[in-house]
Amino acid sequence: MVYSRNWVTPEAYHDGVFDKAAEIEKAKAIPGWITNAERMAMTDNAIFTHPMPVDRGAEVADAIASGPRSAIYDIAENRLHVQKAIMALTMA
Repeated sequence: MVYSRNWVTPEAYHDGVFDKAAEIEKAKAIPGWITNAERMAMTDNAIFTHPMPVDRGAEVADAIASGPRSAIYDIAENRLHVQKAIMALTMA
C-alpha cells in the first residue's frame, strides 16, 4: 500500500488563514514529491491511499488518484462512517 500524505510548513497559516497556494508551490519545488506512475511502478501492484483531501497534480498525479489501484474514495467514505459513530457514542 502506498500512503501519500501531504505536509505543511510552519508558515502555512497567516493570521489564521491557510495559504494553500503557497504550500503547493513549496511542495512543487521539492523534486520527486509527487506520487506518479513511475513511483507506483516500483511497487508490487500497490494500492494508493490518501487521507483526503488530495491536491491532484501537486502531491499525486490524476492518473494515480483516479486509477484502478486507488482506494482514496473508499478510505474517505469509511472515515466518514467512523466519525459519525464516534459522534453517536459521545452524544448518547
